[in-house]
Amino acid sequence: MKARFTRLAAAGAALALLVPAPVALAVAPSSAPSIAPAAAPAAVRLGSGAAGSTGPTNPHVSYDRYSLLIDGKRVIINSGEVHYFRIPDPDGWREVLERAKAAGVNTIETYVPWSYHEPAPGQFRFTGAYDVERFLSEARDAGLYVIVRPGPNTTGGVDGGGVPSWALGQAGYLRTADPIFTAQWKAWYQDVVPRLARWQIGGANKGTVIMMTLENEYIGRGAGATAFMQDLYSTSRALGMTVPLVNNDAIAAPSLPSGQVADMYGFDHYPLACTTPCGAEEFGTEWDTSTFSEPQPLGAITLPATDQLEEYFRARGVTDTPLYAAEISGGIFPSVFGFGGKSPQSLYDKLVGYTTVQQLTALGQGITLLDQWPLAGGTSWGYSASSAFSTSYDWLASIRESTALGPRFEEQRRLAGQMTTTQESLAATENTPGAVTATADAAGLYRVRTSTADGGLHIFLRNADNVADLAPRLVIDGQVTPPVPLPRRSARYLPANVRVAGWDIGWTTAEVLHASPETLVLFGDRGQRYAAEIDGRRIDVTVGVPTLLPASRGRHILVVDRSAAARTWFVGGRILVGPSLVTPRGISVDRPTRLTTIRNGELTTRRLAGPPERLALRARAGLAGRRLRRQHLDARHRRDGADPGAAAHQPGPLRRPVRRTHRLRPVPRHLRRCRGGDVHRGPASLPRLAERHLNRHVLQPGRSREQQHRQRGLPAGQPAGADPLPGRIAP
Repeated sequence: MKARFTRLAAAGAALALLVPAPVALAVAPSSAPSIAPAAAPAAVRLGSGAAGSTGPTNPHVSYDRYSLLIDGKRVIINSGEVHYFRIPDPDGWREVLERAKAAGVNTIETYVPWSYHEPAPGQFRFTGAYDVERFLSEARDAGLYVIVRPGPNTTGGVDGGGVPSWALGQAGYLRTADPIFTAQWKAWYQDVVPRLARWQIGGANKGTVIMMTLENEYIGRGAGATAFMQDLYSTSRALGMTVPLVNNDAIAAPSLPSGQVADMYGFDHYPLACTTPCGAEEFGTEWDTSTFSEPQPLGAITLPATDQLEEYFRARGVTDTPLYAAEISGGIFPSVFGFGGKSPQSLYDKLVGYTTVQQLTALGQGITLLDQWPLAGGTSWGYSASSAFSTSYDWLASIRESTALGPRFEEQRRLAGQMTTTQESLAATENTPGAVTATADAAGLYRVRTSTADGGLHIFLRNADNVADLAPRLVIDGQVTPPVPLPRRSARYLPANVRVAGWDIGWTTAEVLHASPETLVLFGDRGQRYAAEIDGRRIDVTVGVPTLLPASRGRHILVVDRSAAARTWFVGGRILVGPSLVTPRGISVDRPTRLTTIRNGELTTRRLAGPPERLALRARAGLAGRRLRRQHLDARHRRDGADPGAAAHQPGPLRRPVRRTHRLRPVPRHLRRCRGGDVHRGPASLPRLAERHLNRHVLQPGRSREQQHRQRGLPAGQPAGADPLPGRIAP
């Protein structure tokens, strides 16, 4: 891994592409402000708000040293980036947001790029694809909190950092207190901030905006930088923003004005860094324990390791606010250099398992606000992409650019279930080494935290190396547990001495997915033996098919394997195990599925027919004698935008041109006929024949839903947009 850090160090000069410093433009009629690159001062208190400010006044959102509180209840902010401007069809926003909600996150973050909304001075556009208020409304309806980031500089892979080109072409100093730049960004704020403020939590629109980010990745220093941040803060308050105003520090050097002025300090953290140049051999996909344990040199700066974050920031002034990872690795940087000759799918496969290790490591560090960059991919349309990024903003994210899902989406669901179940206890903890020990494979015991709310123990195990499986035996309150299966490249979170939804969990070697007054859901690796002490009674179980165990007071414990845990859904008093996706639009399966339903303490199962794994089509005009085979129904080649191979044919959000790259053979003369029987005597008709073949027999845009169902062996007669599964269950 040392080679990886060497390449990172060589990227120091390229940092300006991602984190632009204050830039002086051609001829400045105003005097240049003082921006001295002074040495970092001694530790200061961060997250104190602007001088003279009373801080956030929204009665629904508050915070302390440990976490955010919404309406007085502790919440772990499990967030992901979803950019509406990278999904240019507003009718598609809802489906992407529904999938984000299905992934289990409770919050999304989005930039509001200045350049996107003000293409010329004073000409603001907020309708159609630019209607950010509609997006906030859709997020509210999906049940998601929102963190908005209106800049003025947003970075985020946007050209010019989101500063409009017309502003870049004027004299003055960007990202400073320069009067020319101040007049420009204030005009932007005066138009956009009131729009965003209307959607704050507790407002008339019943919105869900809970925080707003000032600037982004700001590295200015000196009196001019402080004045700039103070002005952003006070202007936002004057324009009606009452929620916490936060920052995002690019280089984890928390003595900068951005951190001192904001109500809450936030920081970037990308353990799975891009190699230099991006697209070289590893491309940031080779990971092990050193990815999280070794500091990352970057030029003259040394970035703290993930394992150092709590100690690092608490010692540097983040003492009264929670630890907030404003950006943390959610995929792989979509560089203009490509993927080093490797296929995106091969890199995606290397990332499976990474998110679990990263997120549980961050929780073990006491971080209670995490934003994955990104949660959903998208497309940087036109010339909106930064020169360092490709137009594809897929990032190999949990929700792909095409809205397709996969194993990384399933990881998100498992983690979200764990966080949500114990968050009232987990959201306020202190590191307590020695509270739990291990008698075997002690290296697997990563971190133990004790809740200040109920005294519960939160145990984090980690085996990030791809070397050998571990099986630590834990000592909890003097009691030795059976071995906990800890495969290579994995992490586990085990609560102990906690009470959730009326269940008293003494200890468990299986993980907890969900708790309701009637049912507790545990999960583990298939074929492995697990044990737990629940309500004072010990249970032992070998994980296999979903199993319902009786518990005290007529309640039940459901035990599922790790794969099934990601496909376990809680819908209207029922538990469904098996579907790949459940949203208000319906239930989807992507393979033949054994659907398990638990209701009123009864478990029933039935089989659902999945989509065909292979679709063969006989050749038509333009492709005589050939048989096209598609191993998977790639969402990029389907206009309905559904998951690859999903049996639920849902209207998709993105109406994009389909890339047609099929190679064509010459058409035999006897096949050169149109529908009316005319013979085409020249090659000019070949493209039209090929396009007709693709449209009619591959993409099938003209086929009715009933015809498509009949071809795939599904029941006919379904109304448009209906779920084609036999015996559809309405959520």
